[in-house]
Amino acid sequence: MSVRAMCASLLLAALVPVAEARAACWIVRERPATADQLPIADPRVAGARAAARAMNAVLEGNAALKGLPEVRLRSTWQITGHPRSTPWTPYGFHLILWAHPKTVWGEGDCTLIPQADRVDPRAAIVVQANTVHSTLTQQNSGVRDEQLEAFIEPEQIGTIGQRPVYRGQMIVLTFDGRLPWVPVTTAEYLAFEERRLTRAIAEVERNTAETNAKTGKYDDSGPRQIYETMKKTDPAEAEKFWAMIQGVKAQAAKDAAAAAKAPPVVNPYVTQLEDLRVLRASLTPAQLQAQAREGYTSKAPVRPAGTLPRLVKMDPVFPWDRANPNRIRMMEIHFSGAGAPYDAMMRQAVETLDWPAIEALLR
Repeated sequence: MSVRAMCASLLLAALVPVAEARAACWIVRERPATADQLPIADPRVAGARAAARAMNAVLEGNAALKGLPEVRLRSTWQITGHPRSTPWTPYGFHLILWAHPKTVWGEGDCTLIPQADRVDPRAAIVVQANTVHSTLTQQNSGVRDEQLEAFIEPEQIGTIGQRPVYRGQMIVLTFDGRLPWVPVTTAEYLAFEERRLTRAIAEVERNTAETNAKTGKYDDSGPRQIYETMKKTDPAEAEKFWAMIQGVKAQAAKDAAAAAKAPPVVNPYVTQLEDLRVLRASLTPAQLQAQAREGYTSKAPVRPAGTLPRLVKMDPVFPWDRANPNRIRMMEIHFSGAGAPYDAMMRQAVETLDWPAIEALLR
């Protein structure tokens, strides 16, 4: 073999493992129906569908994603939203890109086994358009009733370019750069806690009244039936049983007498409500309009108020285009990698996404 042929052979041998180490294929899967059960080809979701396809094209064009080793990539998306039944909810899309390991590869060159989604991927990107609600609920708070739904404010942990990255490897984009959530004011939060405590006080008082009404009373009608039946077959045991029942009745009477003499049980929620009202009365108007901290409901919170989690809510006046439910106004992008080298490669992939093309989808 000539030196030139030998070098060519060695070069080819060196390249083969590299080619095999990269993503072997890219599978595209579009759900045939929308979340509100329209056919995917329905003209009413054409705009959202076009946006989902455009986002997938951005991912497919990313060299770092195509360079992930020993995986088969599959992107799956569905059109989300229910504007026909809930007019303030626009259409959007939920796109999941998973880098599947060899353990779930199918027999073909670019297939996966049916159970592939049951095995965690080596890496993933999740894109949600026109909602961040599911992400906020992952950092849920106990602040929720018919008037207010609040969340723990996402924590910024870094940046990619000029874009903040929040805990959970999340990037949030909107058409005009604003965040889709706004602070909950201390006044709003204290009003919620006042409603919660008022309901809790009423429930405790109701339960206490029901318990007191039953104290000392013992309905022996059921045991008496058993006693009468036992007398027919075993009179001696029946009398023993009835004596035991009389002892139970006597103990119930003693318990009632003791309860009557005992000091009244203090409803703990009453004290909490009093503490809340004292705190609120001590705050200035500016302090009441400051961002709420979950747990800051008294002058002596469980830990310093400045260390308690901040609360936010969805912006109630976020400028949705109500005339066009297909218009994409916000987007969140999550990315993750399961250890080396995937974690670093996924950050590189996100850093090198075609961000102008993504931002062009927001209008």
